[in-house]
Amino acid sequence: MPKHFTTRSDTLQDRLAKIPLKRLPKTFNEAIKITRKLGLRYIWIDSLCIIQDSLDDWRQESALMGKVYSHCFCMLAAVSSSNCHGGLFQTPTLYSVLRERDENDGKIVLLKPTARSWRDSLLESPLSRRGWTLQERELSPRILHFVDGVMHFECRQGFGEGKRSFDGYYSDEARAKTARTIRCMDPILARGGKVQWLESTAAIPEERYNRWLRMVEGYSQRKLSVLSDKFPAVSGLAAEYSYLLKDDYIAGLWRKDLIRGLCWRKGTKTPRSLVIDYGPSWSWAKIVGPVDYGLLQVIDNDGKEVNVAPIDCSSGNQNHQILPFIYDACTEPEGTDPNGTLTFALIRMRVKMIKLVFQQRTTWRVGNEIVEVVWDDKPNEFRSYYLLSLGKVNLGLVVTQTESQKDTYERVGIARITEKDPGTWFSNSVTQDISLI
Repeated sequence: MPKHFTTRSDTLQDRLAKIPLKRLPKTFNEAIKITRKLGLRYIWIDSLCIIQDSLDDWRQESALMGKVYSHCFCMLAAVSSSNCHGGLFQTPTLYSVLRERDENDGKIVLLKPTARSWRDSLLESPLSRRGWTLQERELSPRILHFVDGVMHFECRQGFGEGKRSFDGYYSDEARAKTARTIRCMDPILARGGKVQWLESTAAIPEERYNRWLRMVEGYSQRKLSVLSDKFPAVSGLAAEYSYLLKDDYIAGLWRKDLIRGLCWRKGTKTPRSLVIDYGPSWSWAKIVGPVDYGLLQVIDNDGKEVNVAPIDCSSGNQNHQILPFIYDACTEPEGTDPNGTLTFALIRMRVKMIKLVFQQRTTWRVGNEIVEVVWDDKPNEFRSYYLLSLGKVNLGLVVTQTESQKDTYERVGIARITEKDPGTWFSNSVTQDISLI
C-alpha cells in the first residue's frame, strides 16, 4: 500500500494534525462518507490507525482488535473490492449480449445474468480470502456489506437483503430475514428458529465448540501475507469465545475440548512443503493451507460411526481412569497478548502408545493391521514413530520422540484406527506420562 495511505513513524505527527481526504483511496473516502451519513464521529482503518513500521504499536493494537470489532457500532465491508481503490459502490455489468444460433437473421438478445445470493458473493469475494478479515466479520455486531453494487445489512438476529431492479437502478425495496447465520458469535437457534443464548440450554456449549472447529477449517483456507500472524489474526475472536465458553484457549484449541481439537488433518491439496515451525507441533497453526476435522468420529454401542461430542480429559475432570488423561496444557506468549504468537506450548498427559512398524514405501502397520496415516509432513522411514491413543475416538496421533528431551514427543500425523473398539490396539500397551510439544 502506498505510503500516503498509511501511518508510519515519520508521518505520525502529520496524521495527528490532519488527513487530507483527497489523498486517500476511493474505498477510504467512501467509508468516511458513509460514517458521516450514519451520524458517527469516528472510523477505524487499520492502515491509518496502526503505526505500520512500529512492531511495539502493532503488538499493542493487534491485541486490542477484538475489542475494536466487538464494540463498534457497525462494520463496513467492501466485499467486491480487491484493494483500497475499488470503492464501496461498484456497479456490475448487468447484461450480456448474445447472438442467436440462426446467423442469417442477425438478431441479438439481452440476457439478465443469474444473480448470485449475497452469501455466495461474500464467501467468494477477495475480502473472504484474507486471514485478518475473519474476526472482523465474526465479532462485529452489525455489518453493512457492499456486494456487487448492492448494500446488505447483517446483525446477530438476521439480515436485510438489498435488491437491484432489472433496469440497473437501486431499489429501495429490501427484505428482512431471520435465519441461521454462519458466524461463530451468533446466537444459537433452537428448533423452530427461536433465538436462545448460551445460558439457556446445556446443548449450546457443544454447538459453540463445533462452530469453532468449522471456523478453523474456514480460517485455514484464508491467506496471510505474514505467516506469523496466524494466531494474532484470531486473537480477539479467541478472547471473546473464551468468555462465552468459560474455557481456556490453548494455541488454537480449547482446554475442555483438547481431544477433538487435536484431531485435525492436513488437507489433501496442501503441498508437503507447507509445514512451518510455528506454534506447537499439535496445533493446526503449523500448517500453511487447508486443514479439516473430517476424520473426527466415535464408535457408538451399535458399532456405528457418529460425530463425537466434546471430551473433557482435563485435570478439572478429576477422572484419572480416562485415557488419555491431560494433566496440564500451557502456553508462553511472545508478547503481552496471551492469544498471540507463542514461544512455547506444551501438553502434559498420561497416554497409551504403540510403535508403528514400517513395511514398505508409504505403508505402516500395527501388528498385522495396516495403518492409514495422514502425515503432517513427509515421514522418515529411519525414525521411530508411535501411535498415541485418543481413547474412544477412532483416531490416534502419530508422534515421534524428540532427540533432546526424554518422554517428550512431537506430533507428525494422525491415523485412523480400523478396529470397532479403538482400545483393542492398545490393550497390551503400557501407560506412560509424556509431554507433547
